[in-house]
Amino acid sequence: MSHAAPFPPARMPGLTSTAVVLLWVLLGVGACGSVYLPVSGYFTTAWADDGLEPGLGAVIAVSSAVLLALTVARGLFAVRIRRRSARARTGAIAAESVGLAVALASWFVAGALAPVTSTTDTGAGLETTTSYGPNVVAIAYTCPGIILSILVIVFLSTAPSRGWCDR
Repeated sequence: MSHAAPFPPARMPGLTSTAVVLLWVLLGVGACGSVYLPVSGYFTTAWADDGLEPGLGAVIAVSSAVLLALTVARGLFAVRIRRRSARARTGAIAAESVGLAVALASWFVAGALAPVTSTTDTGAGLETTTSYGPNVVAIAYTCPGIILSILVIVFLSTAPSRGWCDR
């Protein structure tokens, strides 16, 4: 006995539609971020006393290039998922997974290469200390994108999304 494949839904499932909207939102955020990242990275480190740390320029350039490529891919995947492409659904899940890995890795790499300088008043004068560690501001800026990427992965992994993307 074989069972016929169920008919695909006439309308795009809600979670799939939400994932497509999130891909467009992430495209906008990524477009802004791919411009903001190198500019802020340059100006932040250019004003430091000791200049750009060795290797940080390469990290900024690679991160910007990956972010720009991922941004373009998000737009393509969003259009193709609306057209019911199974490969686009799989590609979007893979691309968001890679984006998550790059974002998490950048927290640690940039934290290891970018100095965090703080000044405290000791009563006898100002004391400036420089340390290396996770940049709280960078983590705060990337958290919304990470959360949205996780939602896209979860929403596109559902059975209704697989049923919709049948071509």
